[in-house]
Amino acid sequence: MAGILEGLRIIDMGHVVAAPAATAMLADWGAEVIKVEPLSGEMARGIKKIAGVELVVKFDGGETNYYFQLLNRNKRGLAVDLKTDSGRDILYRLVARADAFISNYQMDALRKLKMDYETLNEVNPRLVYGVLTGYGTIGPDKDERGFDYAAAWARSGIQHMIGQPGSPPPPQRGGMMDRVTAGYIAAGILAAVVHRDRTGEGQEVQFSLYHTAAWILAEDMQAALMGTPLPKHDRSRAANPIFSNYRAGDDRWFQLAM
Repeated sequence: MAGILEGLRIIDMGHVVAAPAATAMLADWGAEVIKVEPLSGEMARGIKKIAGVELVVKFDGGETNYYFQLLNRNKRGLAVDLKTDSGRDILYRLVARADAFISNYQMDALRKLKMDYETLNEVNPRLVYGVLTGYGTIGPDKDERGFDYAAAWARSGIQHMIGQPGSPPPPQRGGMMDRVTAGYIAAGILAAVVHRDRTGEGQEVQFSLYHTAAWILAEDMQAALMGTPLPKHDRSRAANPIFSNYRAGDDRWFQLAM
């Protein structure tokens, strides 16, 4: 799909995984993505190891952080101090010519930096403004910070439902729920762009890690609402022997799905 979004300009004011992963996908499809970072660099640049494994490697005569590059490929970059009027003016000029703005900063931080929807809508009424939170923008946890391990994997119940009965809740792989959420961000932003092109109206589009996970676990939640909660999978009591997982003689595992 390379090139299909050519002509679409997106401001990426994201950090770590979910928002940058979404804009990386959009950049892969041809959008012009401008990544905006603080002068110190965004958080992912400072992640140098995961589980003791070095993320900074020798490459093309220098060093590169492949963790950061994975999430920020095909983007143009800008470092600016948004705590100053001159820094904000730089970004406002970019926003005035942009189709979309995406961030996963905390809502109060966006307001303090004057990068909230109301402010940027004044700069560009046609702007599609996407914001990702941990738990949504209403309710008792609306101001809580949220990483995917807690806000999505654990809080939704996915971590409890995965694994055999009686087994410890398994950890997820790094950034897994963030990257799932990124797909929903990309879809929501593009839907809002289609709406803007038809009506001339920009809008704010809200996403959350928790709500993404709730949809992923929707089958379980719907069953619980109907009063018939689904049990955890017990491979030793599979109703269908050719729909279960087994350990082979070489101590590797395989899954049958028939």
